Amino acid sequence: MAGINCINCTYGGVLPHPVALVDDSVKDIISDVSFIGAGSVISLFGIITNILNIVVYLKQGIKDSATVQFLSLSTSDCLFSVLVFMSSLGVLVSRIETFRTILDPVSFTYSIVPVREKAYSVSISIIVLMSLERCFCVAYPFTVKLIFTKSRSILIIICIAAIFVASLIPEYLTKGLAWTYDKRSNRSRLTYWSSTAASDVLKNSILAGVLPVVSGVGTTFCTLYMISAIKASNKFRQSTAPSVRKCSDASTKENKTASKRVTSKETKTNKQTKDARITRTVIVVNIIFILCNLPKCSVFSSSVARMYIPDFSLFTEGKYQNIVAILMTFTFVFEAINGASTFMVYYTFNASFKATVGHILCSYLNDK
Repeated sequence: MAGINCINCTYGGVLPHPVALVDDSVKDIISDVSFIGAGSVISLFGIITNILNIVVYLKQGIKDSATVQFLSLSTSDCLFSVLVFMSSLGVLVSRIETFRTILDPVSFTYSIVPVREKAYSVSISIIVLMSLERCFCVAYPFTVKLIFTKSRSILIIICIAAIFVASLIPEYLTKGLAWTYDKRSNRSRLTYWSSTAASDVLKNSILAGVLPVVSGVGTTFCTLYMISAIKASNKFRQSTAPSVRKCSDASTKENKTASKRVTSKETKTNKQTKDARITRTVIVVNIIFILCNLPKCSVFSSSVARMYIPDFSLFTEGKYQNIVAILMTFTFVFEAINGASTFMVYYTFNASFKATVGHILCSYLNDK
């Protein structure tokens, strides 16, 4: 991250600085544009749109497990967007007033990284849950409602959130903010401290990347399965459409009998249409997540590569340090995009969501 003095975690004396593959000035420009520019704008958009998502789903009512999942995803994405905005703000303040604030802005940015990562992990877990339910809905349409009930979805999401919140406890037992004397500003300031060894940092980086990588692979298979199922369903409907038209034109008497059956099947047809719409929405959410998760996978690969290439690290001054920093910068931006994209997906693929948004905006403008 730009503006952060990286610590040489190697043992021994002062080591000669190898020539970096990417110049420091290039890395700083990319970091500033990403963290301060893109990060702040995208996260602010994510905060506003996710709050609107929450308002819309609460206004519509929590009727089924799908609504619970969409509402929970918007809540975790909103929290994540707030933390992304705070990180961008910390980097911005570090560029303007590095030594004037009591709280070191770079240290503040470091201190909220664990919470930000856990909020992102909760969103990932909810996306995986959504994908699994939609796959079951396609494979077992008559029993999925018995498996994924509203109460079970609420319980699962609460357990997921509780697990990640509990995992923050050991994180902040080994790192945090403390009062230290700063020679540069000639006063005491709140600065970041960490007792985690370099080997533990590497281990934590690998473990933090396992969930996004595994989730990305899992959602990819779920998405491909759902797409193939929708294509097969559309092909089947097209093949049966001509025979349906012939039967409907056979005789007037038969049409009258059929019209009675249509009335009894309207509820079932509406339910199938709703399930298909939800499945398409989940597919688009999955595709965005998979694409935005690619930089995270590259950071995970760099953590694994460090086991064989010691210089391939953000914390070791070497020729690969700026490359790793840029990869982490891209990860930051794409994670922010993933957390801010759900509103556009819901608005595009969900007619009732779109209508509710219009109703809310009209009511707000009329009150004005």
